[in-house]
Amino acid sequence: MSQPLRVLQVEDSESDAELIIYQLTQAGYAVVSERVDAAAQMREALARQKWDVVISDYRMPQFDAPAALKILQQSGLDLPFIVVSGTIGEEIAVAMMKAGAHDYVMKTALARLAPAIARELREAQQRHEKRQAEVAFLQSEERYRLLFNSANDAVLVYHLAPDGTGGRFFEVNDIACARLGYTREELLQRTPADIGLVGIGAAVAAGDQVYITKTGTRVPVEVSTHRFEFLGQPAVLATVRDITARREMEEKLRQAQKMEAVGQLAGGIAHDFNNILAGTMMQLGLLLENPQLSPEIRETVEELELETQRAANLTQQLLLFSRRQIVETKPVDLQQVLANLLKMLRRLIGENIRLSLVEPSTPCWVQADPGMMEQIVMNLCVNARDAMPQGGALCLDLNVVELSAEAVVKDINARPGSFVCLSVTDNGHGMDAATRERIFEPFFTTKGPGKGTGLGLATVYGIAKQHHGWVAVESAPGCGTSFHVYLPALTLPEPTSPTVIQPDAVRGGSETILLVEDEGLVRCGAATILKRLGYRVVEAANGHEALACWVQQAGAIDLLLTDMVMPEGMTGLTLAETLRVEKPGLPVVVASGYSVDLVNPERLDAANIVYIAKPFTKSALSAVVRKALDRT
Repeated sequence: MSQPLRVLQVEDSESDAELIIYQLTQAGYAVVSERVDAAAQMREALARQKWDVVISDYRMPQFDAPAALKILQQSGLDLPFIVVSGTIGEEIAVAMMKAGAHDYVMKTALARLAPAIARELREAQQRHEKRQAEVAFLQSEERYRLLFNSANDAVLVYHLAPDGTGGRFFEVNDIACARLGYTREELLQRTPADIGLVGIGAAVAAGDQVYITKTGTRVPVEVSTHRFEFLGQPAVLATVRDITARREMEEKLRQAQKMEAVGQLAGGIAHDFNNILAGTMMQLGLLLENPQLSPEIRETVEELELETQRAANLTQQLLLFSRRQIVETKPVDLQQVLANLLKMLRRLIGENIRLSLVEPSTPCWVQADPGMMEQIVMNLCVNARDAMPQGGALCLDLNVVELSAEAVVKDINARPGSFVCLSVTDNGHGMDAATRERIFEPFFTTKGPGKGTGLGLATVYGIAKQHHGWVAVESAPGCGTSFHVYLPALTLPEPTSPTVIQPDAVRGGSETILLVEDEGLVRCGAATILKRLGYRVVEAANGHEALACWVQQAGAIDLLLTDMVMPEGMTGLTLAETLRVEKPGLPVVVASGYSVDLVNPERLDAANIVYIAKPFTKSALSAVVRKALDRT
């Protein structure tokens, strides 16, 4: 929402005034302005309307900035006065600042205007608050008491002892008593040192400190001090702000940054493993085509192929955690997802756990990958089941919620807006704070050896992030656990039909294929498969080698099959775009093990490019190559 801003412009040029308003509007202000160019007009405008800031040109035919500043000062109003001019020199600018102007901005550098206004508004507000406090303190005991006790921070006032140390408190507000746990009479018998506030010289040190409550609890605080004379004696007013919540937010930010780093590491590892598994899977597939294999060896190879697929499934979970898995989204009704899973979930969690579903009062549509939504529900329910080995209750709750800016301040991942919230709550053994901090890390598990991979909750975290949502968790030892998955709500679902390539029967051809892959094992396996399918294959290890091969083949390439991410600074998409300049309509297939940032399904569809995920089988590779060739 735009911030209201009332601007009095002392300006003779209507076009310059409009330019300033446009600049402030672009910076997010909702501007209400009035333009004056004479002294009488300015006095009348100041008396009639409340303004936030005065912006003045320096020189005008009948008026100038020094005169305008004097009128503002005579009015008694404390408003930021900013000179905006195209001709002002450094000496004039300095003279204006000495006279009381708050800033000056050249018309050639109007980008500085909005930040300057924001700063001056803050400082004006601070001056206003300071004056209010001073008036309340000096003029009226009753008004002083009201202000003193209405502060949100602890305020303590004490005399300075002759040796320069902090003496006893002679005034404290109600918040100070409540937070420190003392009565007012008890606190007035103590000094800053008694409650743990450390002094430097004559006053308590400003900045971050720790105070000690009556019960001995150490609380992180931020201290600001002001020295003054009271009844002829030096005294100090200390404002003490509890920064526990801020420290918690800082810790959550550090945790989020750690999770992001772990996610990047997991994505990189999964990508490398995918390349290894892609080559292994293709070589095993080629080996199984050998009719000379003995039954025993064939059985062993088939077992290896199954284990390779299991490893590939693990890398997919790592990719989900790191948010680098390809997502094929469409409008999904989460209520229908839960209804379809309900029977399976009852069998999954066992008869000793009571499962209940709270029906939503409104449709719960999200733009999501349906399979990934099912995986979120399954993983959370399995986690809940394992937390209740002796049985218990598991509740699924689904609702559309509106989150305000105030409601999300405690969660670094949250943001305001309309969201579908899926809550999975159990009454199991719960978790302590140390466990809660690590539950979304891949391979972290509290289960015994062989009882879990530690990827279930990491996968939930990654899917939620990839769908522009987040996961919140509430838990305590012996009090059960609630996971809340927030996903952006979709108000007007418009079903789409994403293109999904299903592996067909293996089909080959005689066309020439330019195969570009930096991993030698993957390139060798893919080339062997394609050659056995009848294709002529030209191999290259990176984009620059591919360009050289293209020149040598003199345009005889019928299809480009390229890895997405390659060394030497050229991606598969860049290579495809370069070759299509010379041969528009060139069929292109891109392969990748990860990176939703680079492999965008809509972008590929728009460019008429076919995508295949690593690792792939012979039938999947033959299907996408044939499909790309046949649709041209």
